Amino acid sequence: MSVLNEILDREHAMFMSVNAEGEPECRNSTEMFKLHRSVQFSAWSGDTLESYLDDLKAAELENRNLMTYKYARMDDLIPTENDDPLVQVITDIQIKWQLEMVEKYPDLMKNARGVTSPENSPLSVSFARYLSAELESYSSRTLQLLYRDIEEYQENDINMSEKVYNKLISSLGYESIEEFRAAE
Repeated sequence: MSVLNEILDREHAMFMSVNAEGEPECRNSTEMFKLHRSVQFSAWSGDTLESYLDDLKAAELENRNLMTYKYARMDDLIPTENDDPLVQVITDIQIKWQLEMVEKYPDLMKNARGVTSPENSPLSVSFARYLSAELESYSSRTLQLLYRDIEEYQENDINMSEKVYNKLISSLGYESIEEFRAAE
C-alpha cells in the first residue's frame, strides 16, 4: 500500500468516528473525503507524507484520534496542545496564498471557506481556523518538513493553494482551472 493510500485509510477511519457539530458533507462519501484529502497531500513531499503517516500511527498507538482533536480545536472546545510557532508561520503563508486565489478566481472560490472569517461563506469555520486546527495535530517533525515544502514553493514563486486546486480540478477531468470555470 502506498504512503498516501495508508494516510487516507487511517484518516478516514478516524474521521468516521468524530462527533462533530453538524454533519460534514464529506462524511457521506468516502470517495469525496479521500479525493479532497489526496489533492491536499499532492502538494507535499514524500518525506512530509511519511512523517505525517508516522504521526497517524503514533496517535493510533496512543488511542488518540487526530480528527477528533482537529474538530474540537476548530470548535474551540479544547485548548491547544501544540504551541509550535510553525503552526502560525504556515497558517500565515497559506492565508496569503488563499487570498491570492480569491482575488484571481473569485467565482471558483465563492463556495470555499471564508479565508479569515466564515462570513460570506457556506461553511461555518474559516480557512485559517480550519488550517490552524489541523496543523496543531501534526508533530513538530511534520511541521518542519511541511514548512520546508512551503519554502520551496515560495522560492519557485508557486502558490501551493493554486497547485492543490489545479490537482482537484484535474482529478475532476478538467485540464485547467480556466477550463473548469468555462464549463460551469
